[in-house]
Amino acid sequence: MVEFRRFTPTDIPLLEGWFEDAELRRRLSPPTGAWVAHVLKDSAARVWIAAQAGLPVGLIQVDGTTDGPGAIALGVAPNLRGKGVGTRVLRAFCEGGPGAVYTVLTGAAEADNTASLICAHRAGFVVSEEFDADGLIPVTRSRA
Repeated sequence: MVEFRRFTPTDIPLLEGWFEDAELRRRLSPPTGAWVAHVLKDSAARVWIAAQAGLPVGLIQVDGTTDGPGAIALGVAPNLRGKGVGTRVLRAFCEGGPGAVYTVLTGAAEADNTASLICAHRAGFVVSEEFDADGLIPVTRSRA
């Protein structure tokens, strides 16, 4: 079972440890003071820590309001990569977790990030067959 709690500044050391991993750092920007200020003060920015059996396993950020599209980003603890954790976290987030309130969630991944594209597809996102203006592959999930 995946549980979610809101990000707090006490999570910064955990995230800094995760972002020592080159692959995660290549895919997502590490936390900075500006990012922390953004996610704690902007009413349209939300960040959750996902946990399984009480241990942090992932991070989800959504920028957007529940009545419009939200831009989603997912990071998984590097030591858990390739074990289906991302799919479980993303699916739980969207199906009854905090993400269930968003009418549409959108994201994007680099073409060589097949793990993220597969994760999104398995979690119910539609993976576009075309690139966006930034050269990324969009993924979208609409609430049924």
